[in-house]
Amino acid sequence: GDPRVSAIGPSRLVAPRLALVTAIRAPSAPAGPPLASLAAACDPEALADLAVSEGLAGPVQARLGGLLPPGPAARLTAEARLDAVRHLAYLGMLGKLAAALDQAEVTWVALKGPVLAELNYPGVTRGYADLDLMVAPGQLRAALRAADGAGAAVAEPDWPLVTDGAKGQLTMA
Repeated sequence: GDPRVSAIGPSRLVAPRLALVTAIRAPSAPAGPPLASLAAACDPEALADLAVSEGLAGPVQARLGGLLPPGPAARLTAEARLDAVRHLAYLGMLGKLAAALDQAEVTWVALKGPVLAELNYPGVTRGYADLDLMVAPGQLRAALRAADGAGAAVAEPDWPLVTDGAKGQLTMA
């Protein structure tokens, strides 16, 4: 977790966590009295810290931004903009990797990050910090060659051990 959040302490996180969950589950309608009273019961800085640490600055800003003081609201807006820029960068990387994997005839699927952002949070940004791709174990070596050809580099100290076992997770940069 984010060190800023763990430094807050659990008792200060109850109301912000409830506000965060309520805000992201709320229908697209404007924030109503339940959200307003819940946001008012929160420490706005703790709520902003939690939203940023969970990658939910965009959804929380969209639902609660108008109910927060200027500082935390501006922080959520700034983080949501950064999340949008990062999302575009990850989509660019995904396009490059997809082309290389498809050309190598590797069957692959993208998980979490961009998929979650696009499908579960339409119209707002959802933060994430990596790009997860899954390939069949028998195609891992071909996938690594294709990714290498697309400019990715394996960042594992002992990746042959992982590939020889035909399963595992590799970190690439």
